[in-house]
Amino acid sequence: CSVQSYELTRRADNEDPVMSMNRGARFNTNTQRIVKLAKSGDNYFFDNITVRCPGDQVGRYINSMVFRIK
Repeated sequence: CSVQSYELTRRADNEDPVMSMNRGARFNTNTQRIVKLAKSGDNYFFDNITVRCPGDQVGRYINSMVFRIK
């Protein structure tokens, strides 16, 4: 399957959440900026992930992923 799009949200203590919409699997400029802010205790949420698998006529949603930075 190939990633078509996703939404990345960074949630850090005592800060407002920051979100970036991304098309394709590679990080766009805004997503790269958010990822470079990572520090211990931050949470990163990948939501609204769409993929297209062989034989699919349209993309499908898959489960969200959450990462906590140690």
